[in-house]
Formats: sequence, structure tokens, C-alpha cells
Amino acid sequence: MSLGIIRDMVRWAVGTTLSLLIVSLASLGCNRGSDAATSSAGDYEELNVKVLKDGTGPKAEEGDVLYIEYRGTFKNDAQFDTNIDKADKAPFMVAIGEPGSIKGLQDGLIGAQEGGEYEIEIPSSLGYGTAGSSPNIPPNSGLKFFARVLDLTKKADLDVVTTEDIKVGSGPTIGRDDTIYYHFKAYYVNGRKVDDSRLRTPDARPESFVVGRRRAIPGVDYGVIGMQAGGIRKLEIPSTMAWGDAGFITIAGNQKLIVEIECVRVEKAGG
Repeated sequence: MSLGIIRDMVRWAVGTTLSLLIVSLASLGCNRGSDAATSSAGDYEELNVKVLKDGTGPKAEEGDVLYIEYRGTFKNDAQFDTNIDKADKAPFMVAIGEPGSIKGLQDGLIGAQEGGEYEIEIPSSLGYGTAGSSPNIPPNSGLKFFARVLDLTKKADLDVVTTEDIKVGSGPTIGRDDTIYYHFKAYYVNGRKVDDSRLRTPDARPESFVVGRRRAIPGVDYGVIGMQAGGIRKLEIPSTMAWGDAGFITIAGNQKLIVEIECVRVEKAGG
């Protein structure tokens, strides 16, 4: 099994622009209860973070991006949103230090680690303040989040594709301008499968593209270089090297993807 990191050769494709990563916390929750929206929610005096489960690896700092599962409640314990065990919900992305999510959630996740679980109490001054967020969050509402960190990407790695050869092939090695015929499966960082090439057509025929011609998302386009026919490679692809903030059909915006590529055969350029 071999490990590799695709860095310089993919950076031409997409700049590290965190504006692609911005998701508004205001979009959280379409299935909130009306009772929670109209009741007195209460407030907290200050930000408080409790570690429920230790994580591992680097600690989150400004500029890093985290993907979390969360449950949001008011101080009175009325739930206003969650993406846990929701088939239609993707992991929620928090880009620390960037506009788009409330400051209390960002500040509360500083120091968090991948795999860690946290309870974050957020005063309204670090949430939606005196205005609230109509119609779901009343003014002056303290918010409490349970947050499980599924993935942490450091600022320096936001345009880096990591590769792992699950199975090394024995056929021709893929290079630029070669044509790859392949199958793939794509997952969110929570393990939910969001695409599968074998389900796209009745006969499950392989898909293909010419490598290095921008015929696939950047993370796949260069992530397959060096594979051999018959091999299977796992790619960890940050959002900027995948579908960015727009998403694509079954894939939500701002999502890091785990893609398993199976190279069926290779046609060498000029062959």
C-alpha cells in the first residue's frame, strides 16, 4: 500500500480561496419546531466549551476547515436543528476566521480535534444578537451545540489531494494525456455514499476521460496520475478541488469528498 500527496500539480486548477468555502449558518435547519421559535429561549453569559470526547491529531486554528455533525438547541433545550441521522443533510462545514458562520461556533471549535465531541454554549452576542434569525431563532437567544468533528483540514492543505493505493495494479501506468477507463464511488466525510458510477447506466460500463485536460474535477484529474490499470486508489479531495460551493446534482456545496477510483484499463497517449 502506498501513500502520496498531490500538491503542486493541482494548484494550477483552483486557488485557495476560502470564499468558495463559505456556508451561512443561517441555512441550518428547515425542520425546526414552531414552539422553539416562539418560546423564550434564554441566553448565556459567556462562551463555554466542554470536551465530551477527546479527538486526535492537529488542533483547529484560524484558517482551518472542519466538517461536523451537530445538534443545535436553545438554553431551554428546545432543538432548532440537527444534521445527525438525517439522510438529506450533508456534514456542516465551518471555516474558522471566515465570514459565513456565527462567531461563537467558530471560536468554540478552536482547539478541536478530528474525532472529538464538544458541547458549545454560545451567548447571543456571539450568535444572532438582538436581531435573532427570523423565523427560527428569537432575539437574544443563547445557542448550545453538540458538535462531532468528522474531518479537520489545515489551512495549508486546503488545495491538497491525498492519495492511498488500496490495490496496486499490474497494467500500464497512467500519465498526462492518457485515457483512463474507470469506475468510482464518492462519499462525504461521514461515510454517506453520494455517487456510484456503476449505478449510472444499466450496463454499468466504465466511464473515461483524458488525463490533464480538465475533463474531470481537479482532484480526480491529477489524483489518478501514477495509478496502474487494475488498481484501486482512494482520493481525499477538498472542496476547492472537487465541486466547490456550487455542488453537483447529488453532491452538496462545500463538501470534501472521499473518492475510490478503480482503473479498469488505460489507453496510452499516441498508442
